[in-house]
Amino acid sequence: MMRADSALAAVVAELPSSVALRPGGGAEGWPSKWQGRRSMERLIVLMLALAVMLPAVVKSCLSARGAPRTAFFDPAPHKITVRIDGDVRHPGIYSFSANIMTNSAIALVEPVWRWENSVLKTGALPALTSGSTLRLSRSQNNSFVISAGSLSSTERVLLGLPLDINAMDGADFDRLPGIGPVLAARIVEFRQFNGGKMRPDQLIFVKGIGLKKYDILKKYFN
Repeated sequence: MMRADSALAAVVAELPSSVALRPGGGAEGWPSKWQGRRSMERLIVLMLALAVMLPAVVKSCLSARGAPRTAFFDPAPHKITVRIDGDVRHPGIYSFSANIMTNSAIALVEPVWRWENSVLKTGALPALTSGSTLRLSRSQNNSFVISAGSLSSTERVLLGLPLDINAMDGADFDRLPGIGPVLAARIVEFRQFNGGKMRPDQLIFVKGIGLKKYDILKKYFN
C-alpha cells in the first residue's frame, strides 16, 4: 500500500508543467485557455485527489509525533514484579514476563561471582511470582546461596501490587488506612481461628469492619 506522503508527492508530480504553485496558494503561468475539455477534467481529478490525500498526510505526521513512550513498568498483563539484590551488579525491582525462568532472571542481573546454568539447576530454585524477592550470596565455603522471600506490604502498595492477606502480620495490617493496632490484632486473631488462612472477602466478618471500610480495604488485595 502506498504511504500517504508518497501518494501526495505522486499527485503533485502529475500537475501540468505549465502550472507553478505559489506559497500563497495562487499560480503562475496559467494558460489563457485550456486546450480542450480533457485537460480541464484531468486537472479537476488531480485537485480532488490532492484534497483527499492531504488530511491523511497531516494525520500521519501527528501520529508519529504523538507516539506514546514505554514506561518502566509495563501495564500489559502476564507480567510479574520481582526484586533481586545481593551479590549482583544490577540490583533492583524488575518487571519480567510471567513465564520467565528463575535462572534467566538471575542471569539478567549479573551475579558478581562466576556461575554456570548447570550449577543453578542443581538446587531447587524458587519459582518467581509477582512480589517475589531473591537475594544472591556466597557462603564462606563458596557454596551457592539464594534466599527467597516476598516484598513487604508497604512496597506492594507503592508498586500497585495486590497484598497477600495470608502473608501479612499485625504491623502490615496496621499500615492500611482505617486499621489501627486493635483492629489489626483482630484480623490476625480471626485468621488464626480459621486455621491460619483467610480470604480477603472474609474481612467483612471481622468485628469493627463495616461495609464502608471493607469497600476501601478490598482494593488492596488480590
